[in-house]
Amino acid sequence: MPSVKVGHTLLTWDVFAHPENIEQGIRDIAELGFAGTETGGMLYDWWEEQRPGQLKSILREAGIPMVTLFESGDWTDEEGAPKLLEDARRWSEAIANLGGAMLMLVPGRRRDVPPYGLDDFRRMDETMNRAGQIAKRAGIDATMHPHWGTAAETRLEIEVLLDRLDPALVGFAPDTGQIAKGDANPFPIVER
Repeated sequence: MPSVKVGHTLLTWDVFAHPENIEQGIRDIAELGFAGTETGGMLYDWWEEQRPGQLKSILREAGIPMVTLFESGDWTDEEGAPKLLEDARRWSEAIANLGGAMLMLVPGRRRDVPPYGLDDFRRMDETMNRAGQIAKRAGIDATMHPHWGTAAETRLEIEVLLDRLDPALVGFAPDTGQIAKGDANPFPIVER
């Protein structure tokens, strides 16, 4: 039977409002016995700008990896794709350097008007697949993480997105709570 490792997000330490809490969060997560942590790539950028190189030593002292950085954005926007892909490159290299394993791709904020169409999902898949190629080159995996309040909130949206992603490039990192919050039963989605 494969072993299961449980990590804890740094978001509990209100790091978006107070990024300086990252260090205490890492120490608390390790002390509580969790196997790793994660946070947003933009917070990694803030940390590196304020305290270059220190995050790796804090993680090493705590004895846990930064398992993933998540990247959220408007994956349907062709003009924004170059920035998303540059962030994917930078953060994939950072994850590998911090002992992590994956870049988590989160569809951007939900838009109801106009509703997302198949062309939007095609652009999203193309850009996410390219981010997956970038992650592979850095030696890590990319995964799509559906979330309430994003373009992949409903079961149909999640399944349309998954059907078009190349599984050799982008895996699936489901959050059963977020899927349920989007009014979908997570079990058939995860089982599929």
